[in-house]
Amino acid sequence: MGWISNTLQSLISGIAVGSTYAIVALGFTIIFSSTEVVNFAQGEFVMIGAMISYWLTYDDFGLRWPLYVVVPIAVAVSAVVGLLLGWVLMRPRKDASPISLIIITVGASVLLQGIAGNQWGKDAVPVPPFTAVDPPPLDLGAIFHNGSLFPVSVQSQQLWVMGLMVLLVIGLTLFFNKTMVGKALRAVAVNKHGARLVGINVSRLVMGAFALSAAMGALAGAAIAPISTGNYAMGAMMGLKGFAAAIVGGLGNFTGSIVAGVLLGVLETCGAGFLPPEFAQYKDAFAFIILLLVLFISPNGIFALWRRKKAVRA
Repeated sequence: MGWISNTLQSLISGIAVGSTYAIVALGFTIIFSSTEVVNFAQGEFVMIGAMISYWLTYDDFGLRWPLYVVVPIAVAVSAVVGLLLGWVLMRPRKDASPISLIIITVGASVLLQGIAGNQWGKDAVPVPPFTAVDPPPLDLGAIFHNGSLFPVSVQSQQLWVMGLMVLLVIGLTLFFNKTMVGKALRAVAVNKHGARLVGINVSRLVMGAFALSAAMGALAGAAIAPISTGNYAMGAMMGLKGFAAAIVGGLGNFTGSIVAGVLLGVLETCGAGFLPPEFAQYKDAFAFIILLLVLFISPNGIFALWRRKKAVRA
């Protein structure tokens, strides 16, 4: 029955990793909905959150700040960087084509990665977990299999990642549905020119959207780094996987980004768990294989395919 424990263990790890992909995908969705621009610097905000958390906790100056201070600082710094990126995109070049703006985000990604490499070096660095004590192993078998033991270990940091994803989803739902700023952002996403006509400052809102998505990315980075370690180049892969989740879920689809992100994490982790050891290093390819399959079947994402089938039945 060891395979049951391994499967459950991979499932829990996959949900935790997938929760991070979902948060990054939500950042892509927020920016694309308001600007029609794919922000390829989104992954670097994850890196900023992780590396600032490391820097302020294990710095060379003896500060050793506590995490409840470090994480908000990392989120705030990332939000400022996102705000500046939004200003670069929306103020001086507000009439530029989407392709030009996307290239600017690619350049910003390379710039941020280079600055991080010079500041913190090329090696992976440890980031402390939010809580040091892990919960005891779960005896799922005692519940589901007449007392047989299927012990599953859950790290406290995995619970933090999953919990933060749930809280962010609830918070974003309330923000977009209950606040005037959130409703204005939704209006910009639906019709940018119409939003301008009713007095909405589109440029200011888009800059705020960049700050919000950057803050979310930094929070994801600070949460996932204690599990996977942090390094200056982690943003590239996290960004690509978050982008894959956003595409699979349907770029601009809030619910689809969440479901696709968690699904990609589960498939990646479970797939790597059942691969022979010599192929385990290729687990990062799972997200992109799934992305290619979805693009072949339904270029607008899996939810678009489901809606199309539902419309055909009707």
